[in-house]
Amino acid sequence: TKLSTESAVDFDTLLVDNCCYIEGEIGVGAGGNEAGSFRFINFTVKDCVMMWMGRAQPTGGDLGWFIVFKDQDGGLIEGNLLLYQTLAATPNSVGIIFSSSSSRNVTVRNNIIYEVQGTGIEFTINTETGIAVQNNDLQDPVEDPHLVVYSGSFSAVTFSGNRYFSSAAAGSWFS
Repeated sequence: TKLSTESAVDFDTLLVDNCCYIEGEIGVGAGGNEAGSFRFINFTVKDCVMMWMGRAQPTGGDLGWFIVFKDQDGGLIEGNLLLYQTLAATPNSVGIIFSSSSSRNVTVRNNIIYEVQGTGIEFTINTETGIAVQNNDLQDPVEDPHLVVYSGSFSAVTFSGNRYFSSAAAGSWFS
């Protein structure tokens, strides 16, 4: 499910709940390819199961993105199972992506990201504020991924209660 808009406040109080996605290149993407401030208000993705994103490659791309949040004004990613992306043909695999010109007041909590070969959670922080990442499990006993990739100011995101494990050397878990 890819949601895209070029203007502010086109999506207000949208819920994706209790769903299952298997093999598409993107599970749930909210933001699209254009930049713009706060285009999605109170967007929630919760209690979903997403597996093998990128395996089918319907557009011929090399990506497997589970959840993409961009330009959010309030939002929640909660209780999701993001599982398995181990294919060499899909090196651009990420569990959760924050990449935007603006997001604020978003909570990411109680998710399990397991065996995603690229990155567990990826942040590109510009003007974001109030992002809370709480009580998530990021694990990969096989693929040696970066569990968290972060670019930008650390003041925008608060991490608490998360659990991390990777077969990679501990020094490469975070980038």
